[in-house]
Amino acid sequence: MKYLLDIPIFTILILLSSIAFIAGTVIPSYFALRAYRRKMDYYRRTTGLNPYFVPFLLRDLIPVAKKWGITDEHQRHVMFLNTSTQDKVELSKKIVGKEDLIIKWLALFQNRPLIPEAAAFAYMCKCVEEMELVIDASTKEEPSDSSKVNTLSTDSARVFL
Repeated sequence: MKYLLDIPIFTILILLSSIAFIAGTVIPSYFALRAYRRKMDYYRRTTGLNPYFVPFLLRDLIPVAKKWGITDEHQRHVMFLNTSTQDKVELSKKIVGKEDLIIKWLALFQNRPLIPEAAAFAYMCKCVEEMELVIDASTKEEPSDSSKVNTLSTDSARVFL
């Protein structure tokens, strides 16, 4: 049986391998892209911030920036007083290791006004800086100096606000 429906077997094998390739690469990437877009739409709906304006490596901090990126100093201070030490430590842990990325991203706006997404991150950093002193004092540790731990400097945040 050389031919199946007057089509050479070699052509059928090529057709089947092409279908397998498409099913193995294109279709999963399509579903991954749909899932990614759904996640970004969820961030936009819940936070009001557009995740496409935030660098890829910082997008997981969007809900945190929305919660802690408070522009009003009085509201930020009230939230700071009403938040438990455990929540403050968790906030610091989420940001650890991403300070340089945040500062580099905010540096792009040095001569321009901040977009809402960048402003949320800048005020979140300011809030973290204000809390660091209390976190260090409450855990009875010495305040960390900038040579030991890579923390956001207060001067760098003021440049952007």
